[in-house]
Amino acid sequence: QIGGELVLAQQAILAMAERKDWEMAWRLMGAFNAPTDAAPEQLATYVALQTRVQAEWVIIREPKPKADDPEVVKALRMLLIQRQGQPLSPVWSELEGRLRTMLGEHAAAFEAFSAAIAQTPSGPEYDLLALSAVRAADAAGLVEKASQFVAALQPLAGDEAKAELASFKSKFDEAVAIKVPTPAVDGEPKETPPANADAGATEAGKGDGTDPKT
Repeated sequence: QIGGELVLAQQAILAMAERKDWEMAWRLMGAFNAPTDAAPEQLATYVALQTRVQAEWVIIREPKPKADDPEVVKALRMLLIQRQGQPLSPVWSELEGRLRTMLGEHAAAFEAFSAAIAQTPSGPEYDLLALSAVRAADAAGLVEKASQFVAALQPLAGDEAKAELASFKSKFDEAVAIKVPTPAVDGEPKETPPANADAGATEAGKGDGTDPKT
């Protein structure tokens, strides 16, 4: 009887999940208390479904919740438990990456997507994860790390993804080059000045009759 109730609840929630009706799936989940004395494998399957529904629902909520929202905190805690219990599954890292992206936590999203990529073979899903990770790195300003990361991704990416990754690689490499300091003076590194800095100073000096180099 207990196992039967759990299976029926799971089927109802799965039906809503397949329709991408995450709010209804979440409401059904909240209306059912999984019996603690059900078979361990049944409970594990149900808890995994709960985790997916909790995370997907939080991601689509409007207005967007903040990081300290209790439902967000609950989703992240559940995802952590699944990641620890299934370290070779990319599903939970990918979900966390999407949730972190929604929260604007782009550096954490990059780390989560990177973990998912490490467990994903080459193919469409790999390409989606690769682009999600690189976009998160771009948003987080992780140009040095992202430049090296993209180089490692490109050989396994499909043609379309490879073209977009190449565009990001050029962008990151350019940003890294701009950040390279000029040779140190008295032991202190100096930022590389803009290429037109002297020209701008000269033009400014012409306007007031002063010599910008004095």
